[in-house]
Amino acid sequence: MPSRNQGKSVALAEANKTYEGLTSQQLIEIYRLMYTSRRLDDREIVLKRQQKIFFQISGAGHEAVLVAAGMAMKPAPEMDKARWMVGTWQCTGKVLASPMGPEHPTEATVNVDMTLDGFWLLSHYKEKKTAQNPMPMSGDEYWGYDAVEKMWDRVSVDNMGGFATANSKGWEKGKIVWMAEGMMGGQKMKGRDTFTEKNPREIMYAGEMGTPDGKWAPLWEANCKK
Repeated sequence: MPSRNQGKSVALAEANKTYEGLTSQQLIEIYRLMYTSRRLDDREIVLKRQQKIFFQISGAGHEAVLVAAGMAMKPAPEMDKARWMVGTWQCTGKVLASPMGPEHPTEATVNVDMTLDGFWLLSHYKEKKTAQNPMPMSGDEYWGYDAVEKMWDRVSVDNMGGFATANSKGWEKGKIVWMAEGMMGGQKMKGRDTFTEKNPREIMYAGEMGTPDGKWAPLWEANCKK
């Protein structure tokens, strides 16, 4: 008669067995999702016949494909390379004089985390209100990786109605340069933002704005530390 420990070993060995690379728990979860999908379809069909819903897009017969597609949707491995930025950063810097206002110093806190199941890196930027900076800026931006185009994408919005989209080839020699287009101060603008990693706990951030003659004018700079 096998001992209790032997029984546990057998059970563990069975649990660790795989079929086509899938564990028993994964197979059970796949079946659960397929069954749930079919039951939802059945219920939607009943509701449509009762005229309680207006339309129904059926997935009946395609449950396995739908579940497989969902399981294949994982963040690109490149997203792991951005995890070192997760955390709270304290930034000091300045906004340079421009048509939008005079030069003034800035102090800001930036909270960075992975979001949306790891597909995006979210940064929440918030400046401190001071006598020299009476209208502090705050905003959110998302960084993600497009595995098809082999490019990084960035979307940013702020509390003054500004927004921009940008892309980059990624980190090269400790820098990532973003080429952006968007709206700032109610006007279309082009921007170039450069993040320089001094070490895993310190980043330099410089922003430039495109000028009518095709050049770049410095707009702001900051040094951020964890």
